[in-house]
Amino acid sequence: MACGDSTVSSCLIMDNSAHEGGGISISQGVTVANCTVALNSAETGGGIYCSRQGQSSGHPQITGSILWKNSASEGAQIALTDGSKCAVSYCSIHHGSARIYVSKYSSLQWGPWNITGDPCFVDERAGNYHLREDSPCVNAADPNTHVETDEPDMDGDPRRIGGRVDIGADEVPLAMPFMDIWPPALSFLATEAGVSPQAQILELRNAGPDAMDWTIASSCDWLDISPRTGRSSGETETVAISVDIANLNGGTHSCNLTISSDAAGNAPRRIPVQLHLYGRLSVPSEYPTIQAAIDDANDGDTVIVEDGVYSGDGNKYIDAGPQCYDYQSWPEKRIVVKSANGPANCILDGQGTGSAFAIDGMAYCHRVPIVLIEGFTIRNFSTGITFHQPGLYPAVKNCVITGNTMGINCMEACYMDITDCTITDSSWVGVYCNMYAQPNITRCTISNNAQGGLYCETAAGPILNDCIISGNTALQGGAVYLRDYCNPQIRDCFITGNRADSGGAFYLRDNSQLLLANCTIADNSAGIGGALTCIESSTTTITNSILWDNAPSCDAAIYDGDTAPDKGTVLFDFSLIQCPDIHDSNNLSTDPCFVSPGHWDPNTNTNDPNDDFFVDGDYHLRWNSPAINAGDPCSLPDANDLDIDGEPRIMANRIDIGADEVGPKQADLTRDGSIDLRDIAVILQAWTTRPTDPQWRTLCDLSNDQHISFPDLTALLESWLWTAPWQN
Repeated sequence: MACGDSTVSSCLIMDNSAHEGGGISISQGVTVANCTVALNSAETGGGIYCSRQGQSSGHPQITGSILWKNSASEGAQIALTDGSKCAVSYCSIHHGSARIYVSKYSSLQWGPWNITGDPCFVDERAGNYHLREDSPCVNAADPNTHVETDEPDMDGDPRRIGGRVDIGADEVPLAMPFMDIWPPALSFLATEAGVSPQAQILELRNAGPDAMDWTIASSCDWLDISPRTGRSSGETETVAISVDIANLNGGTHSCNLTISSDAAGNAPRRIPVQLHLYGRLSVPSEYPTIQAAIDDANDGDTVIVEDGVYSGDGNKYIDAGPQCYDYQSWPEKRIVVKSANGPANCILDGQGTGSAFAIDGMAYCHRVPIVLIEGFTIRNFSTGITFHQPGLYPAVKNCVITGNTMGINCMEACYMDITDCTITDSSWVGVYCNMYAQPNITRCTISNNAQGGLYCETAAGPILNDCIISGNTALQGGAVYLRDYCNPQIRDCFITGNRADSGGAFYLRDNSQLLLANCTIADNSAGIGGALTCIESSTTTITNSILWDNAPSCDAAIYDGDTAPDKGTVLFDFSLIQCPDIHDSNNLSTDPCFVSPGHWDPNTNTNDPNDDFFVDGDYHLRWNSPAINAGDPCSLPDANDLDIDGEPRIMANRIDIGADEVGPKQADLTRDGSIDLRDIAVILQAWTTRPTDPQWRTLCDLSNDQHISFPDLTALLESWLWTAPWQN
């Protein structure tokens, strides 16, 4: 069994047997790369058995490998169990995904360029699993595969002989010209009666010795090829492939490119080309209800919902149409449902019951029936959106989900993406996750929900980036509640003004684990654990984050239980924390200098905290904040890791502490990486003001004289037309 963050590569695994994983059993974090797994047998997972065991946070991956004629009662080639999530790409799989077993809560990511045909071994009956030169596996592994110059195949030969690594454990030496073509298939997408898609490039080279003349022909008149002939002596030739959608009806159109060469040992090669013209179905001008349009939609179509308020039958409990009972026969159906002009103009009203969208992946044979819901206001439902989608990846984008009992219900290993949404004013929780659900929640506002912003149980592991969680209330965990082995990750978020009896912002119990990185956690309130309650063997890891002004006092801001078994663990590193007893060489305890922090308003009754409401503030950092350039010096975020404003996570020498990254120029008032007319407009909005005036902007006081006037404008003009390096 392979476990941990390990790699099994260039191995021939054949003729073995076991109860689970006849060839190999792998767990979290394991990669199987460029192996040949053949003629193994097991009860479950004849070739490879994937489980969720192990301590690694990574998912198993199988890439560049051959799985051939393995046998098992469940999953002849591969079996995924225990909620495992495995990616399979650039592989040769006998009978394809049909011979892969995926248990409940597990997930198969069927990646690009997997092939299912005969890998063409030299003599498999005699146990010779070397590849013939005409094998479709030659030069067919991931083109981005990195191998060391001395890395061998199963025979000790160099791992890369042609242009790319071969699929499987054997690297074939080439004695004659050989066509290396990338990509092995072309796919074009367009909308019926729309604009033809951009041309795509086919790369063709001779990966063997000598020179190779080639020609390309096509089987359809809507395809254009330029050039159609050429010669390669090892250099890469590029061929532009374009399509003309004029006079074509909606649906899928297919043809082949045939590439011929008298010299190449693997000629001719056929490259499939597919053109899909998506349809657009309009509600209500063409269909009376959203459900009616979905029922008539084909794979890839978009349902456009025009401006208006929609309620009643056909506009609630919206699903993907007829359910399936046979995984093999039910057709793939992926539909986009979006409003014509955004959430302000298109409203789904539940009139107090039901769910706007209710997609049950179990009922659709684990397929993705609706892949995107975009641009709606969803209000007055029992649940705004319900996804019961084991292992599937639907998305919700740019929606306002407000005034429902529950905002979003993400159940049973659902991996949905929730992006640019506002989830607010639920009478219960904003987002509920259970049973291994792992939604990605990005750039969302989760606010003013009556029983918490995010409620997770039973090993749920949501990932939040660049979100605002504010003004939520609950008995436990005003912002986030976790129980029963949950393991969320929260990065670059503002968590402010939440309230609970225990754990104003966060409440963890029952062996849960929470990672907080680059977050600002401020002005939350609770009787105990104003910022955090972490008990019952749970662990919270806090790095590069600010915890400030969480009530009632710094001593009660963090509660980790008294003694076992109630005791939890809270770890800090490179953070700014109000409590001085947590201060050490890596952490700070001085005022972070927010631009304008929020506050709790007593709402006329100072004796009743239950009617208080939170007045939100501005938790960006002032120019003089000690949190600037004070984060972990070893933190090296990638290009996609952005702060709460979508700006690069490092703009000076080191990462800042908290969710806000301050640019190197205070005069960049808009924080967009350039100093121009937009920054002058910000100063003019605060012109002549002082700190007591409503229009006062602290960042505009560039001269630090408590007055916005000509010295501040002069300071801005000194950096006129400055552009941050990350904008270039």
